[in-house]
Amino acid sequence: MNREKVRSWPVLILACIEAGLVALFPVLTEIANSQPDSTVHLILPLVVKHLQENLTIYVLAVPSLIFVLELLREHIRERHENKRRREIIRLTLFDVIPELKSRAMTQASESEVAHRLTLFVPNKSRSKLQIFARSCESTANSKIEFDISEHEESECDGVAGWTFFHGIELKVEGLPDLQGGNEREKAVAIEDYARATITRPETVSEHLWRARGYYAHPVKYGTKKLGVIVLDSYSDSKFPERTTRGVALMARAIARILGE
Repeated sequence: MNREKVRSWPVLILACIEAGLVALFPVLTEIANSQPDSTVHLILPLVVKHLQENLTIYVLAVPSLIFVLELLREHIRERHENKRRREIIRLTLFDVIPELKSRAMTQASESEVAHRLTLFVPNKSRSKLQIFARSCESTANSKIEFDISEHEESECDGVAGWTFFHGIELKVEGLPDLQGGNEREKAVAIEDYARATITRPETVSEHLWRARGYYAHPVKYGTKKLGVIVLDSYSDSKFPERTTRGVALMARAIARILGE
């Protein structure tokens, strides 16, 4: 369907309503005069008087109603489009994961390797990165966010935030294991993990992430920053070049989907 036709239907409807209100006065007056002994004769003059007194309000309200309907239409269209894009990207992430596993770290068996791909996009105020799509269903609805800034690197949090700010890839490998050790060893590990991932120690302490490596790549459409795609792995082996190259290609493909 032509988009301009879809855009114009609220205008047509409300224009008809406006014209109908104007045309209604003589009709109602005629009905009232033709039935002097009926209840209609008593009620219709009141209706006519009310419409006459408030015609200006009704007429002025029409543009406002048109504006509200346009906003509602755009909101529904945007939600539908975002849902479609999210599903396309989610399926893309799921399709790529088996390939990444089959090419995974050579020092670990496939059963020991866990990869997860996450696409982070900025919120409306562009102050935080939020999950848009993720290849792991159990954590797809996570509310994790990372602070970002267009102008101050110190205000950007995490591997994703750093990558978003600089617009270049970032690889972090050989991170400490946060799942074992005594309290002192764990405290040291948390500090080292936070320093390497550019994250606040309290955030690391709260989540105690299992990932031992991250590879982040910016998602850009032209010069516009659309988000960051992050691959994390439980393995402490290094990321093979072909794996990171695959994520980089995916980032470019996702940029085209989001940037259209």
